[in-house]
Amino acid sequence: PLVRTVQVRLNYLGVGLPVTGVLDKPTMRAVVAFRVKYFLGKNRLVSKATMKRLTALTYMKNKVPKQCRDERLVVCVDKTQKLLRIVKKGKVVYTVDARMGGSSTPTREGSFRVFSKSRHHVSSLYKTPMPWAMFFSGGQAVHYSPFFHVEGYYGASHGCVGVRSTKVAATLWATVPVGTKVYVYRS
Repeated sequence: PLVRTVQVRLNYLGVGLPVTGVLDKPTMRAVVAFRVKYFLGKNRLVSKATMKRLTALTYMKNKVPKQCRDERLVVCVDKTQKLLRIVKKGKVVYTVDARMGGSSTPTREGSFRVFSKSRHHVSSLYKTPMPWAMFFSGGQAVHYSPFFHVEGYYGASHGCVGVRSTKVAATLWATVPVGTKVYVYRS
């Protein structure tokens, strides 16, 4: 029963495990990835601290706020869960890991709109690549982050929402037109 609970809760965070109740390799990889993401160590142990954090992060049971369900398509960014979700007609259809801004350069919270897209963007302020950029608040954008790809969660952006896969960034780019609502919040 505990393994099933862990699998279900990891799925709330977008993992996509079959809920079998079996402590198999995919489940163990997902546990390790969860622990690394939330700075709980790199081992496969589902400790009390791991379970407490997993439970706290998934108390909403994959439900997103009303602001993420009030339009046909919404990019829903949860800073607490470190996730970006695509919500279509009120249902979560795509969930990916995301890295946000740091304490001195936080990602703004609130409701925004994608106002511009730039396929091969380079930051004029930081001189860093921002491919597949979808701007939603000033210079803040959702984009592929080569730094997130390499560093994982041991770093932060300058306020952007970074994804760590070019394939994911390309999928988001193709899915999200200019004018789409972007809702950034803490769960």
